[in-house]
Formats: sequence, C-alpha cells, structure tokens
Amino acid sequence: LYAYCMKKGQAAQKAGKTEEAEELFKDVLVVSNAKYKGNALYSLGVMFYNAGAKILADANPIATSDPDKYAAEKKKADAQMAKAKGYLEQAVALNAADANSKKILDAINAAAK
Repeated sequence: LYAYCMKKGQAAQKAGKTEEAEELFKDVLVVSNAKYKGNALYSLGVMFYNAGAKILADANPIATSDPDKYAAEKKKADAQMAKAKGYLEQAVALNAADANSKKILDAINAAAK
C-alpha cells in the first residue's frame, strides 16, 4: 500500500493532479508505520507549500499595479501554506529529527512574519 500510494501520488503531483495526489498521500496515513506516515505527511506538506509558493511567484508582478488582485492571490497562497504547515507539523511530531520538514516549516514561519 505504501509504495503504491506514494509512487502514484508523486506521479499525480507531477502531472498537476493535486487533489488525486492528496488522496493518495492521505491513504498512507492509515498505516501504523511512523516512518511511512512521516513521509506521506512530508509529501503533503511539500505539495501545498509548492502550490502556495507558485501562487505568490505568479502574483508578484502585480503586487504594485493591482494590489486588490494581489491581495486575493496572497490569500489563496496563505491558505495553501496553512495546509502545508499543518501537515509538516504532524510530520515533525512523528519524527523530531525530520530536518526536511523542519526546514520547510521554518520557511513558512519566516514568510508569515
């Protein structure tokens, strides 16, 4: 189950099928193996972090020319980052030595300031 869901989830993510990838990664969360859960939570966190970062990068050119549209896009990005943060916090709770999850969490927290 783990290998199948992770492999299919990563393929769906690369194909831009975020909802499908999310469901596949969440399927892994039912297993009892903490390492597998941590990997799935990390994958979910990274997926939403990247989605939020892309929204912000695409919106940056209009930050001064169309502040209302930028604010709307930033709100969407913030929602993606909040999802990412939740998953990454769970990953760190499972494995306090998870440097990758901590690194992205630090980036999210720094951007929120």
